[in-house]
Amino acid sequence: MTNTNLFRLIFNQPWMVVGYFLLMSVFLTACGGGTESSRASSQTNRQPVAKISNMPASTTVNTGTTVTFDGSTSSDADNDPLIYRWAFNSRPMGSVAGLTNVTSARPSFTPDMPGSYVIQFIVNDSKMDSVPVTVTITVTTNTPNRAPVANAGANQTVLAGTTVTLNGSGSSDPDANTTITYT
Repeated sequence: MTNTNLFRLIFNQPWMVVGYFLLMSVFLTACGGGTESSRASSQTNRQPVAKISNMPASTTVNTGTTVTFDGSTSSDADNDPLIYRWAFNSRPMGSVAGLTNVTSARPSFTPDMPGSYVIQFIVNDSKMDSVPVTVTITVTTNTPNRAPVANAGANQTVLAGTTVTLNGSGSSDPDANTTITYT
């Protein structure tokens, strides 16, 4: 039977027409044919990329200082919408500090104890996770600024109308890391 006879036979036999369309559909799919949606779903998904913007890998802050992260520059080459996940990898023993808005691009936390807080960030495009990114926040004790100690020099007894010279070079600052100014 030739191909021409096969087509005539198929169109002359209604019960075989269904078989022809089924055969045709299988043939097109197997040969890479088919609908746009079948081709689109066969594309390989690319891994999204997590990025924390404007923050070095290690940052130092005082206890009680709110730290805000920015993952909004993370990306997905397939332009899939991203799902954000932030979590502590570690924090000082006894700390009860928590991250707020852990599924948003911009979470924050307020450290409650000195020590190292390691935060992990992952984005997901609903098909796969990014490579995790971490940032370490080193927290120091929040020591309030203390008042300097003024020392105008030795006591002097002088007569009224006499010019008195004072010397403030003996003044000091108990915080030791600030410059003293005189007014």
